[in-house]
Amino acid sequence: MPSHGLAVSNIDVIVFRQHRYSTWGRLMSTPTFTARKYTFIQIALWLTLVMVPGVTLGQHISDWFEHSWLSWTFDTGRMRVLPASAAAPGADAQLSWGGQVHMNLHNPSASDRLTAMLPSAAVSALVMTASAVLLRLVDAAQRGRPFAPASVGGIRLLGALAVVGGVVVPLANGYADSRLADRALAEPIGFEAHFPFAWFVAAGLLFALAEVFRVGNRLEAEVEGLV
Repeated sequence: MPSHGLAVSNIDVIVFRQHRYSTWGRLMSTPTFTARKYTFIQIALWLTLVMVPGVTLGQHISDWFEHSWLSWTFDTGRMRVLPASAAAPGADAQLSWGGQVHMNLHNPSASDRLTAMLPSAAVSALVMTASAVLLRLVDAAQRGRPFAPASVGGIRLLGALAVVGGVVVPLANGYADSRLADRALAEPIGFEAHFPFAWFVAAGLLFALAEVFRVGNRLEAEVEGLV
């Protein structure tokens, strides 16, 4: 009898564990996307990877080659009218009612051009890196291993990119605003950077999602061990 009771207990444990993981197993075995949808997502990510530098930096480079004025707009929060003497020699500037300064450098230097490209270059680098990581995640999902350790690392990398973007992009914008304003305005405005809270919220959600995928990878290994 004791041996029979032990055998029944083992069967109960196996049935319980199989029931526990049955929903998870169906989730992993049921394809969420068709092959055509996977292909469409991959094409979209590849186009993003290739086109982002041209979209974000193309106008800057074109203006540089055409020797056009360097136009720049930034928000000061100052609700006043700029006097005619506010613009430095070789520039013009005007302040809108919303506190935005619209200015033009008539003879910008190479340093001015590169400074203006800095925020766009930072955004471009972040988007290209994120697109490359998403391509890896889509590839893992297409092969039926969405919870692979590489996918967990990829999602964590996306979270880290959100943190970096929330710091680097505002700093790049603040530096460009300050540097170009010093060139266009007779009176310096100083350095200001505004860090968006949403970037850090997104980072937290991505780190939480990575933890979910890590648990999913462990459960997947346990399910495979039962089969």
